[in-house]
Amino acid sequence: MADGPRSLVLLGPPGAGKGTQAALLAGSADLEHVSTGDLLRAAIASRSDLGKSIQATVDAGRLVADEVVAQLVKERVALGRGLLLDGFPRTLKQADMLDALMLEAGLSLPGVLELEVSSSDVVKRLEARRTCAACGPRPGGETERCGQCGGALTKRADDAEAVVLERLRVYQEKTAPLSQRYAGQGRLFRVPGSGTVEAVAGRVLEAARKAHEQGMERGG
Repeated sequence: MADGPRSLVLLGPPGAGKGTQAALLAGSADLEHVSTGDLLRAAIASRSDLGKSIQATVDAGRLVADEVVAQLVKERVALGRGLLLDGFPRTLKQADMLDALMLEAGLSLPGVLELEVSSSDVVKRLEARRTCAACGPRPGGETERCGQCGGALTKRADDAEAVVLERLRVYQEKTAPLSQRYAGQGRLFRVPGSGTVEAVAGRVLEAARKAHEQGMERGG
């Protein structure tokens, strides 16, 4: 791996809190947060043919095609900055694509942080989750109005129980094998994802520190 700006990947099942933790870590570690979920939602909002195709795939709880996601991520990776990737890679094929993109951009990937949350907790979290059009996902206690802007809250189609269970099945089949891949490379750092946002954030930041220290020791 190239000895350029160092980046990190944040893994974890749907509902693990990756978006919240990625935003906090990016600010603390001076990394650019690249959320494939945000990139996909922007494509959906464009109402293009690609966006409509992505919408149908997401609503069914399936993964968007590797090539589509890789193309969206490539534009950010090509900038050559230290990145915090949230939602990519999600398959072994995407991991190969990421290695190639990083090498081309002169970036290194010293660590992959994995948030560990039980399936039962994931179902509870996502069933309770509500989203504000202006502020994004809101705390589980807010069910009608956003506590930040007062806007109406909605439940995402892919947070329905049947879809959540399908998303978890797909995660175990397609994404979980990444843990073994990165552990075998000595780049995986497991982080317990239960507890308060602040407690988890502290664990994530410590794991990121260890990943960067290890990357500096081996020069990549």
